[in-house]
Amino acid sequence: MTSHAITANSPCYILHPDHGNCIVVKGRTGGSWKSPSQKLGSLCKEGEQMVQIHKVNKPNLRLPILEERQPFTDLKHALIKPAGFSVYVKWPTKFLWKKPRTSKAG
Repeated sequence: MTSHAITANSPCYILHPDHGNCIVVKGRTGGSWKSPSQKLGSLCKEGEQMVQIHKVNKPNLRLPILEERQPFTDLKHALIKPAGFSVYVKWPTKFLWKKPRTSKAG
């Protein structure tokens, strides 16, 4: 776990504040407060990072950061859509763990 932003587009394990060191989600990181500002300003506050949810291990958990514009409040609804639509949610960086690279023995 880290309180620093993880490089965007990195595979990651996502923990939940209510579940200790249990991996509840596998996903991919997006922008953070360190990312270049968008037209409307930064997407995240310090200590937050956007993530895509790819695989949910505990589906009925509430998202730790809720946004007014989000039409959902729990993990199972934040899952990336099969039609290719990207869904990003904010997550506290201290609950993100960069997935280690696996070497391809050949």
